[in-house]
Amino acid sequence: MFTSRFGLFVANALLLALMLAACGGDGISEKQLYYDVAAAEDRAELEARKQANGCLRGGLDLDVEKYTVLLRPLQERYRDAVLEEYGVSQEQWREILLEGSEERWNVPKPLTCG
Repeated sequence: MFTSRFGLFVANALLLALMLAACGGDGISEKQLYYDVAAAEDRAELEARKQANGCLRGGLDLDVEKYTVLLRPLQERYRDAVLEEYGVSQEQWREILLEGSEERWNVPKPLTCG
């Protein structure tokens, strides 16, 4: 159907715009989605740290093995929940992530244990 990556990119961008407009009002901006996913991944990182004792004694008791086992699945679950909430596919998310990186969108300061 699409003969080039650019054609696919344009189709994805149009689909995303339509889906975001369907959210009501102005919808959600790509930048806001970028921030929401960053916040979800930060929440996952904090949860993994807490479960691996990384919030005790300034992180000195962190069980690194447990932390690494927990982190990726939590990040994926929380990120996917945000994407699903806004009806954004993984392919669309990759495009938004690339744009955010290229445009150097700053994300809020990560959550901490304290």
